[in-house]
Parts: sequence; C-alpha cells; structure tokens
Amino acid sequence: MTDLLSALVGAPSWAASERLVTDHPWLLSEEAGRVMAARIAAARAAGNEGVVRAYEAHRAFLADAHRDGPAAAFRRRVLDAIPATLHTPWLAAARSSETYLLDRGDGDLTRAIGDLGLLLAHPAFDEAPADRRALMIHARGTALIDRYHAGGDPDDLDRAIGAFATAVAITAEDDPDHPDYLAARGNALAQRHDRTGDLQDLRDSIAALHAVLRIVEPDDEQLPRHLGELAASYGALHDITGEPAHLTTAIETARQAVDATDRSPDGADCAALLNNLVNCLVLSYERSGDLADLRSAVGHAQRAADLGAGEDYFPDLLTTLGSTLLLQYERDGSPGTLDRAVDALDQAAPLLASGDPDRVITLGALATARISRFERGGATGDLDAATTELAEALGGIDPDTPRAALLRTTLGQVLLHRHARLGDAWDLTEALDCFAAAVEPAGQAPRILPVVLAGLGAGHRRAYMGAGDVGHLADGVTAYRDACAHAQSAQPEIALNAGTEWGRWASARQDWPEAAHAYEQAMGAAEQLFRTQFDRTDKEVWLGAAGGLATATAEAHGRAGRPGDAVLALERGRGQLLSEALRGELAVRRPDLAERFRERNEQWRRLRWEPPLWTWSEDIDDTDREST
Repeated sequence: MTDLLSALVGAPSWAASERLVTDHPWLLSEEAGRVMAARIAAARAAGNEGVVRAYEAHRAFLADAHRDGPAAAFRRRVLDAIPATLHTPWLAAARSSETYLLDRGDGDLTRAIGDLGLLLAHPAFDEAPADRRALMIHARGTALIDRYHAGGDPDDLDRAIGAFATAVAITAEDDPDHPDYLAARGNALAQRHDRTGDLQDLRDSIAALHAVLRIVEPDDEQLPRHLGELAASYGALHDITGEPAHLTTAIETARQAVDATDRSPDGADCAALLNNLVNCLVLSYERSGDLADLRSAVGHAQRAADLGAGEDYFPDLLTTLGSTLLLQYERDGSPGTLDRAVDALDQAAPLLASGDPDRVITLGALATARISRFERGGATGDLDAATTELAEALGGIDPDTPRAALLRTTLGQVLLHRHARLGDAWDLTEALDCFAAAVEPAGQAPRILPVVLAGLGAGHRRAYMGAGDVGHLADGVTAYRDACAHAQSAQPEIALNAGTEWGRWASARQDWPEAAHAYEQAMGAAEQLFRTQFDRTDKEVWLGAAGGLATATAEAHGRAGRPGDAVLALERGRGQLLSEALRGELAVRRPDLAERFRERNEQWRRLRWEPPLWTWSEDIDDTDREST
C-alpha cells in the first residue's frame, strides 16, 4: 500500500495516475484515504509544503475518480482552464503524448507528434493559459528529440530547440516547470553542437544550464542531473577551446553531480552522472598523462556500466567503458584489457539505431579498438570491419565537424595499415586524402588537431619512403613539427609519440640536426609525463614508454656535431632515474620528509590548473557571458 501511494504521488503525469487507479482500485478505498490523510498531516507537521501540495492534488484526483471514474478525473485535470473550442484537440494531444511516454512505441511517437502539431497550429491555441501552452509545446519538443535520436533528422532537432525556447519564453521564472524547459533547451543545444560543431550552440547551452542552477534549490531532486549536464557541456567546451579552466570546471561539477545523488531520491541517475565524470577524467588524463586519472576513470566507467544495465543510456555507458579501457590498453599492453574494450564496444553498437549520433561515436571507438587488435594480432578482418564501421559513421555526421576529422584520421590509419599489408598505392593515396581533409575541421578543436597532424606526418613519411618525393618529405616534417607544437602543453603523450616517430624518420635519413630537434620534443613531453606521476609504478610506465629516448637524442646531437648537447641529453635521462631512486631512499631514511613531499605533490596536482570557473553562487565567467 505504501509503495502504491508513493507511485501515485510520484507519477510523471495524470495519465500515469489514471492508469494506476484503473489497475489498482484499492487506491479508491477508504483505507487509502486514511493513509493519504496521515501522510499529509505528517508532511505538514514537518514543514514539507511541497509534499503537502503533491498529496493534496492527488487526494483530490482520487476523490474525482471515486465519484466520476478515473477517465473523467484525468479529463478534468487536462482540460482545466482550457477554452471549449480546444477541448477535442487538446485531449487528443494529451492522450497520445501520455500514451507514448508510458509505452514508448514508435507508432505512439508518430501519433503524439502529429496530435501535438495539430493542437499547436489550432487558431485558438494562444487563448489557453501560458503555463498550459508551455506544457504542450515542451511535450512536442521532447517527442521531436526522441524522433531525432531514432532517425537522426536534424530538422527534428532544430524544431525541438525552437519548441523549448518558446516554452522558456512564455513562462515566468517562478513557474515550477521553468527549470525543466531551460534544461531541455540547454541539452538540445548541446546535442546540436555535437552534430554540427557550432561553438555558439555550446555556449548557449552552458548559459541555459547556469540559468537553471540559479533557480533550483540546493536540495532539488533534479540538481544532480542539471549539474551533470553542465559538466558535460564544459567538457565539450574544453574539447574545442583547450582552456584548462573549462576542464577544471567540468571535473568539479561532475563530482558535485555524483555527490549530490547521495542526498537525492533520484539515485538511478548515478550511472549517467558517473559517465560524465569519466569523460572529464579522460580529458584530464589526455592533458596531463596522470595515470591516477586514468585508473579512476576506468573504475568509475565499470561502476557506471554495472549500475546502468537495462537503462536507455546503457549503450553510452558501454561506449565510455570500451573507450576508457582502450586508453588503459595503450599503457598496460594487456590483451585482456583490449579484449574487454572490444567486447564493450561490440555490445554497444547493435543497441544503437542507425542514424543515432551516439552510434557514430561508438563506431569510431570500435574502429580504433579494431586497429589496436590488428596491430597486435595482424588479422585483416579487423581492418575490413573498421573500414565498414568508419564508412557508416562518416555517413551520419556533418563532414565539417571536428568529430568527422577524427573519424577521417582513424580511416587514414586503417588505410596505412592496409597499404603496408597489401602494397596497394590506392590505399596510400586515399589515406593522405583522409588526413589532408581532416586538418581544417580539426582546427576547430585543439584536442583533435595534433592527432590529425601526427597522422598526416605518418602518411607523408610512408609516401616519401616509397617514392622519395621531396614534396612528401617537406610536408611530413611540417606535419610532425606542428603536431608536436600543438600537443606539447596539452597532450604530451601525442607529442611523445609524434616526436619519437619523427626522430626515427630523420635518423633513417641521417638528417641529424632534424633528428635531434624531433627527439628533444619527445624528451620534453616525456619529462612532463614523468613529473605528473606520484606513484613509482606510474613513473615507471612513462619511463618505459620513453625508453631509449635519451640515448637516441644524445646520438643525434653527437652526429650533428654538438657533443655538449649530447652529454646534456644523457644527463637528463639519468637525472630522471636518479631522482626516482633518491625518492625511494628518502622514504626509507626520512619518512617524515617523504610524507611532506607526497602532500605537496598532491596539492600541486589539485592546483595545477586555474580554479573552476563556476561554483554554486557564481555565474558563467565574463568571457563566456559575453559570448552567450
């Protein structure tokens, strides 16, 4: 009985309340009335006026249903204050939209969008109260968003954004549904940004979500969801601008969202909020190489997937888990880690409909995982499958967006592998075309551009080695140099890999000054990655990734006639090893100093970037305020 009454009061709509009463006649009994009255009295005594209002409204609904039947009670609630000329289309739209929300059938969605469209186009629609019109407008926007996810039609997304904007405009800020309308608009704008890469959409999304947080109370049950949405938008903004402060804000906000689930009755959202936090931690790891961030991301991703099994967003959780495990594999080299990554992504892809923007992301990650498996085992079937997946992904995205640039770069890597295996010149030509076409759209996203440039350098290197064309030599060197320059501060792992590949290429050509310069770029990145770690094991991981780099740099300097620089390069390599040995010795001889070192290191990790742009009492920063 207690659960049934709680379900009635917590029902998402009057249609859901009508169905509960129809299916459970006990709710119309005197006993239910007594329990309801007791709950109202307890809530009033505790000062929970919101709970009192909810129970009073549903007690009145039950009284009407007892007297006239559930259908009549539903009709009275839906048509309250609605002009008589609108009763028929209004009731039809309410019925069809509520049926869709309860049953989620494709036919129900089509009927709901149609009935709501007819209602909104009715000549008398503007005569209804603004708050009631906003509910119907918002309902149509929500249905259009669902159809966009099912079919990928950008017109549905545009119309949904317009509907949410109208709902926001015609309601007062103190309307209890106003925050939901703002949040819906902010989320829809973020989705359009994902599709088109339009920075203004993303900034407008952030502004809308900040407006939501200015309105809701700190104990609002929707607070975790709103915080999670804001964190995701700030993470996307960092993706484009490369501003570390945006990432700091994203991580802190994502953590607040997860923490808020502890005091919110809507704890089921914890999996989605953890997913946001994982994405932010991955960005942090890519920026700093801090393996503690990566370990934390993998742990949270697995927990999110465990919690979210059966939820609508479960495929997104699997995609995040697979992508994060793929990053872990790049560091631990474990076949088991790679298998887990491929399994998660393989499981996610069939759960996403063709045309769903999330499927594009999943296919791109799956293709990347297949490349890693090919590099490990050499199965050409992985290359064939990756090619098919990337072709579908590119067919479902705007070609001028940074995400499309990343997909093209992945396809270029597949074609380079296929050229190396089969020797088909067409594959090499197509790979270079993929990399070249990706450069301009990647310029919109500092995080993606170094990846594209490194791929372009690898393509020109392969072409030069085959034909000896000096044009490929010049273009390849430029691409590698630019990749290192763009990645050095924000993506040191890419700078390490690109600098090392460039240095080996220059050494093979015996261009020793160029080789020395390339290896110096790689050494700088390796030192940055090494300094970021606190745990000895983590330091050893990056030392292993940079193994032999100091010796190669010294040799290049020596052959270039710079013996002093050669000695310095060797000493830098020895210095890293010596500093780690001394730290181990310090822990044995002076544990008090070792603990102080650990505390200072942790403090530096927390403060290595600027403070967050946003806290509970602050608005968006001045730069973003001007933009929005």
